[in-house]
Amino acid sequence: MYEVASDGAIPRPPKKTIDEHRQTQAAFLRDELEPVLTQARTGQRSVFFVDVAHFVQGSFLCCV
Repeated sequence: MYEVASDGAIPRPPKKTIDEHRQTQAAFLRDELEPVLTQARTGQRSVFFVDVAHFVQGSFLCCV
């Protein structure tokens, strides 16, 4: 995480420990994501994953 300052980005410490973050992510996976993925596997819903990229000044070629 970074704060925007007039002279650039300033790193700041995380709000959670690594173990707290791991527990939060595991709870999200168990309680929210897995039920939705189970529904998708049985054909009851569609699931789409989206990634966001920052704008780049200039062009570049990318292959995924």
